[in-house]
Amino acid sequence: MSTSNGARVLAIGIDAAEVTLVKRLIERDEMPALKSLGDGGSWLKVESPEHIGSSAVWPTFVTGEEPTSHGLYSEWSWRPEAMSLSRYHGRHLTPFWKPLAQQGTSLGIFVRSSSWSNTRV
Repeated sequence: MSTSNGARVLAIGIDAAEVTLVKRLIERDEMPALKSLGDGGSWLKVESPEHIGSSAVWPTFVTGEEPTSHGLYSEWSWRPEAMSLSRYHGRHLTPFWKPLAQQGTSLGIFVRSSSWSNTRV
């Protein structure tokens, strides 16, 4: 994809990667590709807003917004019309890369998560 302003975005999200281990491997040059990417970019941390559970992390990663904006705090969503719960599916979310792609930004997105493997966003 060509872009008029030369901007590029590469986002990598790997579920359950232990950050200190990954950083230690990068520092020891055991992950040279990630080291190279990190040297030319930014390492950002996406955290769960709750101490128990991490279901809001992936919607936050995908949208680039806080849970107060995307509205997902748990893997279960309250459905007031049915007075019940349902698992979220993420189909209503707008991924952060959609407007970037529409602006001509060159993108690479890699997400590996068992909780999002069957989700289309």
